[in-house]
Amino acid sequence: MTSNQFAMIRRVAGLTRQQFADKTGVSPQLVNAIERGERLVTARTAALVRSAFGLDADKLAQIIAVQNYFK
Repeated sequence: MTSNQFAMIRRVAGLTRQQFADKTGVSPQLVNAIERGERLVTARTAALVRSAFGLDADKLAQIIAVQNYFK
């Protein structure tokens, strides 16, 4: 998961950075750092996001396809 995909999931969910942090179990500081490109999304963080939003591989692929369509 890239930082752009991470941010897009938050925006599509309609959550503030704080709400996203609360839902996923990561710190708000980490959410900010990832979205600013200062930190990478680790496998652990990606797993927390997928779990919090019920994203399996197919759903994540659909999100990525939509993102790529609008690039």
